[in-house]
Amino acid sequence: IYHDSPGTHSPHLAEKHGSWTRTKLENGTANAESTVTWMPEGIWLTYGVSFTNLRYAHLHNGTWTSGAIIEDADAGNHHDLSVNPVTGAPSAVFTRASDGKLYLASWDGATWMIDPTPLAEVLPGAHVRLRFDPQGVAHVLFIDEAARLVLLHQTPQGFDAQVLDDSIAHSHVRLELTTDGRPAVAYVLRMLEGEIPGNPHPHEANQTLVFAAQSLNGWTRQTVAESVSGKTVIGSFDL
Repeated sequence: IYHDSPGTHSPHLAEKHGSWTRTKLENGTANAESTVTWMPEGIWLTYGVSFTNLRYAHLHNGTWTSGAIIEDADAGNHHDLSVNPVTGAPSAVFTRASDGKLYLASWDGATWMIDPTPLAEVLPGAHVRLRFDPQGVAHVLFIDEAARLVLLHQTPQGFDAQVLDDSIAHSHVRLELTTDGRPAVAYVLRMLEGEIPGNPHPHEANQTLVFAAQSLNGWTRQTVAESVSGKTVIGSFDL
């Protein structure tokens, strides 16, 4: 997904089938964050438009359909989408700036059903990630209001929360699952203002890129790189 020229910023999808084709998804200004999920039966997209709502688009049998997941001026900025491999239906998580909380929306085949009970309180401006394991269990990674890295694990009773790192985490995080459903995460630990003497911009200070994975014996953590920029965006990783 990309946004076109300044002044319009309309969301487009580019696909390569021998040559590149480009499809305009909406007329309107798109927010910075978008997601793309490929499935055998089609493509699911989420993106925010004009800071007024969180949108989706679905390609099935060569036909695009689109609409609003939620029409809310502060719900289209940070979000993620994943498709449940058991049901084939997508779900999305998103944050709302007005109340600082994280919400779950699920597609029922005709419309998006939004759980009115928030999953958690989140750090303003922090990114969120959603993945389903092979059994259809949802996992959600986010930064909470205390700037801790937290993983939610779906249970029949709701979601259980596990604090993976209680240090100060940067807003960009990444979550992936192994083939047997074990989570792995990548994130950047940032420093508080004033920890670097003479540096008035702590987000530009030396920070640490961390990779953590769950095994049968618990979580293991590795330092991937030190002295990384606090502006680091973790695009993806393979397991």
